[in-house]
Amino acid sequence: MTKYLILVFILFSKLLFSQDYILHGKVIDANSKSPLQGVIIGAHATGTVTDELGNYVLKTGSNSIVITFKLMGYESKSVALNLTQSDNVLDVQLKPSNNNLDEVVVTASKFEQKIAEVTSSVETLKPKLIEASGNLNMQTAVEQVSGVNVVKGQVNIRGGSGFSYGAGSRVLMLIDDLPVLSPDAGDIKWDFLPTENVQQVEVIKGASSALFGSSALGGIINLRTASPSEKPETKIRVFTGVYDNYEKSYYNISSAPIFNHGIYASHSRKIRNHDFVFSAATVLDNQYHQDETTKYGRFTTNYKYHFQKVKGLAAGTNFNFYRQRSNTFLIWKNDSNPLIAANGTLTKSINNRFYIDPYLTYISPQGHRHSFRNRYYYNDNTGIEIQKNDYKSSFIYSEYQYQKSFTDSTGNELKFTLGAVNTFSKVQSDSIYGNKSSDNAAVYMQAEYKLKRILFSFGSRAEYFNVDTLTKRFVKVLRAGLNWHLATATYFRASVGEGYRMPAVAELYATTSSGTLNIFPNPNLQPESGWGTEMALKQGFLAGSWKGMVDIAAFRTQYKNMIEFIFDYYPPTPSYLGNPLPYLGFKARNYTNARITGIETSFAAEGEIKNVKLTLSGGFTKINPINLDSIKAINKKDRFLKYRNNDLLRLNVDFGYPHFTIGSTLRYNSFMTNIDEAFNDLIPGVRSYREQHTQGDWIVDFRASYKIVKFNSTVAFIIKNLTNHEYLFAPANIGAPRYFMVQYSALL
Repeated sequence: MTKYLILVFILFSKLLFSQDYILHGKVIDANSKSPLQGVIIGAHATGTVTDELGNYVLKTGSNSIVITFKLMGYESKSVALNLTQSDNVLDVQLKPSNNNLDEVVVTASKFEQKIAEVTSSVETLKPKLIEASGNLNMQTAVEQVSGVNVVKGQVNIRGGSGFSYGAGSRVLMLIDDLPVLSPDAGDIKWDFLPTENVQQVEVIKGASSALFGSSALGGIINLRTASPSEKPETKIRVFTGVYDNYEKSYYNISSAPIFNHGIYASHSRKIRNHDFVFSAATVLDNQYHQDETTKYGRFTTNYKYHFQKVKGLAAGTNFNFYRQRSNTFLIWKNDSNPLIAANGTLTKSINNRFYIDPYLTYISPQGHRHSFRNRYYYNDNTGIEIQKNDYKSSFIYSEYQYQKSFTDSTGNELKFTLGAVNTFSKVQSDSIYGNKSSDNAAVYMQAEYKLKRILFSFGSRAEYFNVDTLTKRFVKVLRAGLNWHLATATYFRASVGEGYRMPAVAELYATTSSGTLNIFPNPNLQPESGWGTEMALKQGFLAGSWKGMVDIAAFRTQYKNMIEFIFDYYPPTPSYLGNPLPYLGFKARNYTNARITGIETSFAAEGEIKNVKLTLSGGFTKINPINLDSIKAINKKDRFLKYRNNDLLRLNVDFGYPHFTIGSTLRYNSFMTNIDEAFNDLIPGVRSYREQHTQGDWIVDFRASYKIVKFNSTVAFIIKNLTNHEYLFAPANIGAPRYFMVQYSALL
């Protein structure tokens, strides 16, 4: 009995007098020296995460531990420690990963994730390529991504959108995870996007409505703005450019050269607990069309404050103001005068718009993440000479989101996201739209469970819509996905998801005209819906100095009640017998059910050949866009959806020598098989031009740059459309001739 009492006393004494050891410190980026937030820190059965300033506190009952630091996009680090006192300090630097498969994206699941482990097709666009290619706005930049093309401002991902004069995008545009589609037309204003302040552009391919709602029917483009590093940075980019003449001399409108020029600048810094980013741009974009020009200025700020007394709490606001004066070309006069606008179709306007984004985020020591993000977006358009095009529009967007990651003792991980959204939109117009308002509310969730090498994903969303006097709508969508890490650098993924899109105000109510083209309202439009699925294999490779990846995906998308602008006769009453001309035009209609199947191969690689650094990226996309309601049409072209290019090829290549780089971008779009017959019948020259140009279009850009090391700056010479290829990018719209640009950029 005595020996048992002694044993109990020893155990009790150990528990009573055991010492708690506290370890604290800061985790930073080994290159930029910036603090790293959200680093997962583990030691035996305990763990924590770093706060906004990279600080952490870990309590352990053992003096001999192995502590591990993990963060997406960085090499993991483990440190063995023998603690000799109760209070200990350990600061750590993590190195960014150089593996293509370790690249981090956020948009696919609304939290940081390795690109190799997502269950959707995701591609990224870096600011280095945007700048090196001489892109004036994000429209031309995203066309360098495989499977993406833009038809007169309307973006397509894998053939999902077609062309409808910009109204009603099936691709949701985001800036810092918040929507930025215009409240009236539901389109993307490309010049409004701050290309001078980009950390990364993420392109999600396929239906994503479960997380992001309406308009994410065909995919998402998310522009993530940059955050300041520990060291202040100032960037500047200045360019001037001039258009060459077309080979057909009678096309050219003037013997005088057409110049454009602009300046982009940004400055970022940290001051104690304050993060600041300022950026601005001013551009005079004289176009190759007669009298078409755009002049705009843009100013943006990002501000963030880190609270000292409440670790993990931060608040801030982002702001973007834009003013534009433009003369916009719509369609040509005829194919002999393709640079002269048809009578009455050159639209002149002044546009002012801005957004402001107040937000609050909090990460608790236990890893609970809360965020409350808001956006107020305002747009004021004033028509010059044609006051009927005046309108004002705005929306207020608010989103609360909660996230938590749970890890069991075997390393399996569950990530859970829950969110609620509310949006109120308002459009004011005397004639083109009338006065309209809408509101919607939604809740969504997503869970991802990683079981050893297999990641399962499931998401759902329920959303309520109310647009003016229309019948209220309630929508429910689901999404599921799988990512299987088959081997060291081999990943298989599969996903299926539903999507939907509510009609834009412009599609429902727009009443306007441009020259002889009339647009009629249709308040009886029904929402679009659809679903998409894909299976894909991603393979990484590492051989000597070479590293990269190849991705092959097969996909299928199906749409119901697809909305298209259809040319027809729309009389005020069925019995109307008056002049028919005022009632010939376009109206948005639930035109068809559709199916798009296809295959896409994309790749990225970099390495060295005899001290020459070679960087490659690109891909090939082939689609079969079928109109299910006309699948047995006698005319074969009517079996295909309108305004689609069945084949797309994208290639970017750069050769880097010491201080000198040359590169090229290649884009191929196959012939657009089917367009609205009204363009062929009513606009002179469209039919004959298309009959003579059926081979598709190869557009080659060239670039060469020299780095001035002493001044940390670069001088570049860029040629767009190197071969001066003549092509149509939309009906009655000829592409730009060869264009020469000189660009200077500096990092101060």
